[in-house]
Amino acid sequence: MADREGVACTSKKNLDRCSQLITHLHDNARFVLQRLDVKELGHAQEIKIQNGGLLGLQGQLNSKTQDRVKNIDSVISDAEKIFQSIENFPYSKIMQVISAYRIRPKRVRGKKE
Repeated sequence: MADREGVACTSKKNLDRCSQLITHLHDNARFVLQRLDVKELGHAQEIKIQNGGLLGLQGQLNSKTQDRVKNIDSVISDAEKIFQSIENFPYSKIMQVISAYRIRPKRVRGKKE
């Protein structure tokens, strides 16, 4: 998943798991973002949590560094097999990746004449 790519869940079960993961990422990201309330974040902070969180989770499953997550559901499923549940994911390690995650700058388009 890149900074400006959209994703969609293909089933209610997958959507519920993604939502549960995002909730846990938000709850654990308070310190990283230096905010007590993480319910209403700006777009950049939301992308930092989502992309950094997914990359951090993927990194706990695979020692190869990757800059994108190709299949979110697969990453969550594989992590659940290892850690037994979303609640048990290694959030302290995932937060390190969220903290280090940098959003790509917007591309400046040339003016049309």
